[in-house]
Amino acid sequence: MNKINNILIITYNMIPYSPNWGGCQRVYYFAKELSKTNNVFMISAKKNYYGDFGQEIPFEIYYIENYIETFYREKKTNSYFHYNKNKGRKLIEKLLNSLGNIYKKIDKFLFNEPNPGIGFIAFIWTRKIKNKVFQIIEQNNINKVLISGPPFSIFHIVKIIKKRFPNIEIILDYRDPWNFWNNLNNKITTNREKKYLRFTDKIISPNENLTKDLNDSFSLSSLRKKIITIRNGYSEESWKNIKINKETSNDKIIISHIGSIGFKDSGYRNPTEFLKAFYNYEKNYEFLIRFIGVDRDKYTNSYKKLLGEKIEFIERVDQQKSFEYMLQSDILLLLHTEKSNANKYVYTGKFFDYIRSGRIILGIGDDNVLFNKMIKKYDLGFTTRNEKEEIKKALDLILKHKNRLIRNSDIDIYKFSREYQNNKLIPFINK
Repeated sequence: MNKINNILIITYNMIPYSPNWGGCQRVYYFAKELSKTNNVFMISAKKNYYGDFGQEIPFEIYYIENYIETFYREKKTNSYFHYNKNKGRKLIEKLLNSLGNIYKKIDKFLFNEPNPGIGFIAFIWTRKIKNKVFQIIEQNNINKVLISGPPFSIFHIVKIIKKRFPNIEIILDYRDPWNFWNNLNNKITTNREKKYLRFTDKIISPNENLTKDLNDSFSLSSLRKKIITIRNGYSEESWKNIKINKETSNDKIIISHIGSIGFKDSGYRNPTEFLKAFYNYEKNYEFLIRFIGVDRDKYTNSYKKLLGEKIEFIERVDQQKSFEYMLQSDILLLLHTEKSNANKYVYTGKFFDYIRSGRIILGIGDDNVLFNKMIKKYDLGFTTRNEKEEIKKALDLILKHKNRLIRNSDIDIYKFSREYQNNKLIPFINK
């Protein structure tokens, strides 16, 4: 019989105080799985967001407010709308934007987070929760602490916990790579990551590439650190009442992207090249492009004006509705448009739901992007580089197969589920 552990999970983002469900899913399902045979407690940040995304929380959770982030975001939002209404204050708006950019550059240098600006904010929150962490550990006889990043600045609490409770087992969960995003070029944060790993007992990685690189670069084997790969996945429980349709009813080929996008040059999911290629594609009248889960802005309004009925921008929907949109589609679009060392670790949050839907997947990004490699390996659809002429060729190929856009991949879909992947979690924790 397995020992019942008392486990504390520390994560910065969790429902209902999170802007999206994608950033919560991995830790949420970890906690849900661990709760089956253990006592689980969680600490997360209380912020100015709200949404439960149709989920219930079956474990005890403490929300601790981060006043700095609340203040930062409110000021940013209020300043933006206020100064845009008053043309006479454009100079102040530019000054605020410049100060914000300077802050992000400093934050990037000091913390090297995938999301610049959050490093310092989360670091301050980590200092604030210290006493609450100690209290929960002492009152509940906590014997294991799991800390999930990003933001990776919360890994700082590893040292604080180990100093006070040297016998507690620390587990670090990487939802994304930290310093491998830019090939370990930031020596300050790379050394910090190395130091945190020395205080750690076990590591959980989301893919085999990151597992290998962590092992090789930080000599985990020689330090006797245990590491395991637990991929993300779709939730079989969430999909169990969804009927998989083999055909769509629209006379056009529907290409859908589910999730956030951004039109900045540095963005990871920038659809600009795809939309330019689509606009210039002579047979674009054969298609309907949908972006589901996006915030309307000047860019989306511009493309809507340009493409008219050939494109739809749909605001955020709940999980079940997103599944319905997937099943109404012929092609499901994945984007990773940044060129960096991060490519080998990327397969985006919706990739596994795309697999579960049974629809053909179109991956746009460099050849070494992880989801493109998996699309090819498991025969899940088409891939193309993020270049206009290459994208047009992919649209030609899709149009050529218009009457038989059905995925014929012979794979065991269940192996891509969270339930299958998370079966590894409890044995690893108990080891």
